[in-house]
Amino acid sequence: MYAELEHLRRRFVGDANLVGASLRLASLGAKFGLTLYLARCLSTADLGTYGLVAATAAIGIQLVGLEFHTFTTREVVRASPEGRRSIIASQLSVYAASHAVALVSLAIASGLGWVSPATAGWIAALVVGNHLAQEAHRLLIAISRPREAYVIHSIAQGLWIVPVVAAGVLWPISRNLTIVFASWVAFALMGLALGCVYLRQEGLLGPRQVATPLPIAHGLAVSAQFVVAAVAFQLVDYAGRYFLNGYRDTAQAGVYTLFSSIAGALRELLYAAVVSLVIPQMVRAAQARDFAALQRLGTGLQRRCATWTLVLIPPFVLLGYLVARVSGRSEIVGAFDAYLWLLGAALVSNYSMGAHYTLYALHADRQIMYIHVGSALMCVALQALWTGLWGAQGAALATLVSLTAMGLAKRWVAARTIMQRRGSA
Repeated sequence: MYAELEHLRRRFVGDANLVGASLRLASLGAKFGLTLYLARCLSTADLGTYGLVAATAAIGIQLVGLEFHTFTTREVVRASPEGRRSIIASQLSVYAASHAVALVSLAIASGLGWVSPATAGWIAALVVGNHLAQEAHRLLIAISRPREAYVIHSIAQGLWIVPVVAAGVLWPISRNLTIVFASWVAFALMGLALGCVYLRQEGLLGPRQVATPLPIAHGLAVSAQFVVAAVAFQLVDYAGRYFLNGYRDTAQAGVYTLFSSIAGALRELLYAAVVSLVIPQMVRAAQARDFAALQRLGTGLQRRCATWTLVLIPPFVLLGYLVARVSGRSEIVGAFDAYLWLLGAALVSNYSMGAHYTLYALHADRQIMYIHVGSALMCVALQALWTGLWGAQGAALATLVSLTAMGLAKRWVAARTIMQRRGSA
């Protein structure tokens, strides 16, 4: 009986990181509670400010990370424990330099009056703390410890919200963005500390014991392409907030932030439950030049992501509708159509995961960069045209069209690249 149930589970569900997915779901639920709390207890302008700071911090994390993990992950998967320790030591040296540059840049921007000292301080703390916690999370996934990875991720990205909302409910005087940002920073550092404990248990933190250093210069050359690709993707994801802030006001950006955060949760949930398990397998298949297995893994990932996204969209529609009604704000209810477009964008993005990680496993880094940059340029052009005309609906539609173009391009390039590699094998 157990064997039959396991066969059915694998046929219709496949391998799934259910613990990681549950932790990610809890984090997403906490973020949902935060957006609802901000929408009801703070002004929509505060919600907009939070959205802009969060978006800026997310882009900052991509920049300071230099997407160096895209190079090191492939190395970590195939390295010995001693080699992994050397890789991590090299990563930390790279990040120490990038963080120093980022902090100096923020200090200069603050001195020139481009950003207030308080805001610059929060952005700096959020970028450094969240980036290092994120790197610990990624390393644990690379060494096939996804459960522990999502434990620290849930601390850094979800649990921090509990004291924020609790304090706001108990003491109305604490309903401000300072409490929000301070809690976020504190829990990011807690997640980082626990991540270090897990990595030390694996023997991955400590003095390197191998003489062969990681080729940092080559790694930076590879990751530079992913920096451009990642920032371009973030631009597609967050451009709507900036254009709404420019064309309309911060309150409109806040409304859009609310709905885009909920729709984005659909993407994050699928990554935790399904995608994070398959990435190491796809990398190993590509390293072994087993292109049939790689194509099978990519197609299976594509199918499962699309299936589960379609299953989850109806409850997400209901969730967004309830949020709009419970918020009690007419501007949020009026932007519900934009949320439906954003859910469509999440579906397209999830569907393209198979093609994206096929290209990643094949080291088709430049192709990924070109696709992302092209999609970002398309998104900026569409945002400039549609956001001024249609507000949040235009911003969401521009995001959907850009992500659709990105997904179609990845699927075509992935199929073509596998065909070429098979021909040369």
